[in-house]
Amino acid sequence: MATNRFCVRHIIANLQAKYKRPMNGVYVWDEANKSNKREFLEEIEKLKLVNIDAYNYVMGIPLKSWCIHEFDTHVKVEHTTNNISENFNSWVDELRSLPALQMLESIRHILIKMANKRLKAAKKWDGNVSLAMCKKLAKMQDKGRFVTVLYASEIKCEVNDEIIYYNVDLENYTCDCVFGKWVEFLANMQWL
Repeated sequence: MATNRFCVRHIIANLQAKYKRPMNGVYVWDEANKSNKREFLEEIEKLKLVNIDAYNYVMGIPLKSWCIHEFDTHVKVEHTTNNISENFNSWVDELRSLPALQMLESIRHILIKMANKRLKAAKKWDGNVSLAMCKKLAKMQDKGRFVTVLYASEIKCEVNDEIIYYNVDLENYTCDCVFGKWVEFLANMQWL
């Protein structure tokens, strides 16, 4: 089943063009990137207080298409922009005029070169994890200092994220926090 998402940057651009208040975009960006409903509702209330019309506009857009906490949990991409597809379109733009087979071959060559470049970079790593992932894991570990993990077994636990408790199942890769941030965190702790 395909999932359609809207680019939050485009939502913000439309919102700012329609309501002429630059701060509206700040609220919408924060709302879109909240990983649970409670935080989303707290953030959306700020926009509602500042500009009720902007609030009504964004709430008229299906939340599952622009808010992380409403994203389909089977799709493991948390981007709220369409930068990836725009980037891809920009580097294949020159190839669009080619016949289909030639265009696909050209894209394949670009991807092979990209993979080869990444393979060469990976061979320079000290361990099994890239520098970018090490940085991400370090941030996650830093954030994890303020949580308590209560293990029920090797695969099931409860995470206390300040005042909220989330049930985490590492075997089924599920978490009550909707987007699975604690599953990712706990699963990746083995690399640190």
